[in-house]
Amino acid sequence: MKLDVRTAPIHIAARPAEVYAVLADTSTWSSWAAGFGLRALRVSLGAPCLVQLPLLPGPRPPLPARFTLADPYRGLAWGGGVPGLLRAVHAFELSADGDGTELVHYETFTGPGSLPLAPLQSTVLALYERMNAGLRRHVEARVSA
Repeated sequence: MKLDVRTAPIHIAARPAEVYAVLADTSTWSSWAAGFGLRALRVSLGAPCLVQLPLLPGPRPPLPARFTLADPYRGLAWGGGVPGLLRAVHAFELSADGDGTELVHYETFTGPGSLPLAPLQSTVLALYERMNAGLRRHVEARVSA
């Protein structure tokens, strides 16, 4: 069982390392990430992080995860879940694109726990598209300042 939520690629007028710098600065996520929360003491391969999803009303306890990619030229990703039930991998893939960066944002859910998430796929995609737009605005304003 697998569910993929993937945004269309977007272009950001900044180098991959500049985009990554914003992604890796988790203290700024509240200003651009459409309510999605990511907290970490350090952003590095294997380091723990906490994720908060703004999908459901009411209290949203943070979910533990670990960084699976932390590379200024390739992107940022983390994964976590409940063994045997649900595994999620969330990623921002970066690649140089002419005068800027191409960003692909996705999340892959696997395991039997991914089935009940299928009805939320369009909601999750809309959230990730809002995050992409916010990230682009934040990065481009930062590099033009």
